Amino acid sequence: EGRARPVKPEAIEEFADAMLRRQGFHASAIDVTAHCVLKGTKGEHAIRLHAADLTLRGRFESPAHAKRAWLYGIGRAKRFGCGMLHAA
Repeated sequence: EGRARPVKPEAIEEFADAMLRRQGFHASAIDVTAHCVLKGTKGEHAIRLHAADLTLRGRFESPAHAKRAWLYGIGRAKRFGCGMLHAA
């Protein structure tokens, strides 16, 4: 199993914009409101997840894109709560 490298704090907005575009979301603004490292376990292994909270403004290409992102989230580590959307 490969190891993903964390996104550097100064590259979070660019990374998020690319990921969001793949989900059909066109951001007019991306603001990083928090950044932290979460610690937990995956099976018998200790893991560290680099996480960031973002505030987004923009639009989805279609209602279907919005529904899919809202229901299933975006990106990786969703089982740990990462990549899940919520209304602000």
